[in-house]
Amino acid sequence: MGGISRWSKRLLYLLPAPLALLALRVCARHPEMVEAWFSRRLYPIWATRLSQLAGLFESALAEKLSITFIVCAGAMLLIRAVQSILGFSARPLLRCLYRLICVSGALYAVFVLSWGLHFARVPFADATDLQLRPTSKTELSALCNILLKDALALRAQAQEDGRGAFALSDTLDDLLANVSDAYGALAGAYPFLAGNYAPPKRAALGEAFSEMRIMGIYIPFTGEALLNPGIPASQLAHTAAHEAAHQRGIAREAEADFVAYLACIASDDPSIAYSGTLTMLRYAALSLSEIDPEAYHALCARFSAGIAQDYAQQIDYWKRFDTTVAGLVNLTNERYLQTFAFKTSATDQRDDLVALLLAYYR
Repeated sequence: MGGISRWSKRLLYLLPAPLALLALRVCARHPEMVEAWFSRRLYPIWATRLSQLAGLFESALAEKLSITFIVCAGAMLLIRAVQSILGFSARPLLRCLYRLICVSGALYAVFVLSWGLHFARVPFADATDLQLRPTSKTELSALCNILLKDALALRAQAQEDGRGAFALSDTLDDLLANVSDAYGALAGAYPFLAGNYAPPKRAALGEAFSEMRIMGIYIPFTGEALLNPGIPASQLAHTAAHEAAHQRGIAREAEADFVAYLACIASDDPSIAYSGTLTMLRYAALSLSEIDPEAYHALCARFSAGIAQDYAQQIDYWKRFDTTVAGLVNLTNERYLQTFAFKTSATDQRDDLVALLLAYYR
């Protein structure tokens, strides 16, 4: 009986992660309930307070905690591995691995129940009465022309670096504060995006982020939206706004991109509006290239030298990090999204984003 009890207890410690996923599957059948009670009532209460608490630290608290956890876990594994070798028994190492799995499972359960349930909420289009329908060549071409017109006007107001690429007019800290303010302006149209959240922060591990092709990340455990400060300047504002959208409970990637765009164009800062508009132009133009190559080439021919240079800078920057490590991180991210029964291909996510843009501009 004692042995059965001991093993039963050990199995119980492995249950938090699968139980959390089960809860997510159950909640996915009741999106209105998730929207009303979790996303709009419960989540903002602790997320704003957690964000404000982490905001007391100038640097990213999440990075410090993550590094501490990784170092401690690695040290424990090393010590137990040495003990196993010296004692000719795998038991110390296996016991350590079991404990790390239990801790990781518990953290994953906290992640799902404190933020991941947003994947089960009502889709943004339904919550805001945007009417989605299949994309036509005519509508998509018109959307691209609207975005290009806006991008040209905003780019004309931008500063440039020595090579003619977009440059920030203020410091990065000012930009992050302005992105946060833009959500205050956007909340007038979408009240459920309101909240006294701390502004996004720059990640200290920016170079490591780039190696993994990570532009930004939201950490629910600390309520921090983190930005990779090393990415091209034209991508900074939209990326910060994207992570701030996750911070406000917008979990799906296409919806976070769309909400980030809405925040960018709600800003009084032309450089922020330009970053969001340029990003949407890139996605819409890629979709146009697949269904009407002739219209796509005609659109590209109208790019200003500044816009063309900004795109070239983005392409050149990310080519440097087309590595095996980046591929593994991308595969891990796809598997992570699949656990939430979410679309993982870049094309699917882009199609969803373009559908939102078309519905918005109709």
